[in-house]
Amino acid sequence: KSAEAKAQTVLGLLKKGESFESLASKYSEDPGFSPGGLLGTFKSGEFVKELEDAVTPLQPGDTTGVVRTKDGLRILKVVSKRLISDPELERQKEDIRQTLYQKAFKKQFAFWLDQRRQEAFVRINAK
Repeated sequence: KSAEAKAQTVLGLLKKGESFESLASKYSEDPGFSPGGLLGTFKSGEFVKELEDAVTPLQPGDTTGVVRTKDGLRILKVVSKRLISDPELERQKEDIRQTLYQKAFKKQFAFWLDQRRQEAFVRINAK
């Protein structure tokens, strides 16, 4: 049986309600296979692009269709997703806050100064 046909068979069994974990244990040909087919935890950008594109729109418990990569065919199940903040953004947050505060202060000061100039009355006494 070709790899494509085998993958489609597994996908069909999955859609009929068979357990992803048992199907992975039975049919996986991945040399680095772990029980239940667990691949691990990945951050955005760390996963093979084709696989990341396939799992990004999914919710926990959802499975992909057959995904072709340079290493072969895969069917993935999303176990969980967590949204974590970008560490680079966290490092820059205070600098961004200070920059925005300074811009707002300068704008407010210029507005105040314009008001004072409009309200000012200057009398020149000549002899």
